[in-house]
Amino acid sequence: MLWNEALQVAHGYAPDAVEPTGDWWISHIHPDDRARIDASIHAVIDGTGTVWSDEYRFLRADGSYADILDRGSVIRDAQGKATRMIGAMLDITERKQAEEQQRLLTGELQHRVKNTLAMVQAIASQTLRGAADIDEAREAFAARLISLGRAHDILTQASWKAAPIMEVVQGALSVHAQAGPARIRVSGPNVLLGAKSALSLALALHELATNAAKYGALSNESGIVELRWHIVHEGEAPRFCLTWSEQGGPPILAQPARRGFGSRLIERSFAAEVGGEVRQTYAPTGLICRLEAPLASMQEQRSEIAA
Repeated sequence: MLWNEALQVAHGYAPDAVEPTGDWWISHIHPDDRARIDASIHAVIDGTGTVWSDEYRFLRADGSYADILDRGSVIRDAQGKATRMIGAMLDITERKQAEEQQRLLTGELQHRVKNTLAMVQAIASQTLRGAADIDEAREAFAARLISLGRAHDILTQASWKAAPIMEVVQGALSVHAQAGPARIRVSGPNVLLGAKSALSLALALHELATNAAKYGALSNESGIVELRWHIVHEGEAPRFCLTWSEQGGPPILAQPARRGFGSRLIERSFAAEVGGEVRQTYAPTGLICRLEAPLASMQEQRSEIAA
């Protein structure tokens, strides 16, 4: 069995390390592929065929495996007996890696679409449930979808890997930007959020801002909102803490008689999705909402790629 210099160039084998036998070649095929390839090539040689082709993993000199597309032509004598075989091993490792990446991306896209549709379905169901004014419900539903869409835009720009929290916050509050930076004061360290937590936080902040514009600190000309977040390094693992605090709006004279969809959405989108805690306090001076979750869950990059 003769090899050309490409065996050294492509796979790193020095000429004196290569045995001129078929057994040497077979022994360097991945153990899981070896029996299949041995049977495949001999089926052609021992039969009447003249063309053989198959894929397998071949051991490089450095211990890694290359993905190979191997193709060979069998030369036969007048009696049909195989006398020679000429072949070429094509390294298709990059192609295989690209195919695997494409498979993962397709699975991830499928997961994202399912999650998004489930979220839209929940928002639609809760928004329209018991709605007395269909126009108001339609407006609220559209605003929530816009907020979800902005969060998706930010994640798309980041290839769905990690979104800066400031961009997520600004996107969620952009509808209320006309109130001015003096009315919504934002501060906190730079934190990169995983896709799931970015969407959840965006929806929660949208609901808080919408309620503030209707009933709270943003419903008059003098109220303000303080939005701050920080990382607490106490206990076994760091925690992410965010506080939404309203001041200067209409005084809260009594606790709400019922929990609206906004409150339920905040709990559903934040507490349930990222394993966080939500505490809303209706103080006389204004609403205070605290969101807290393990930092690891806020930054999780979905290691459980969709199957």
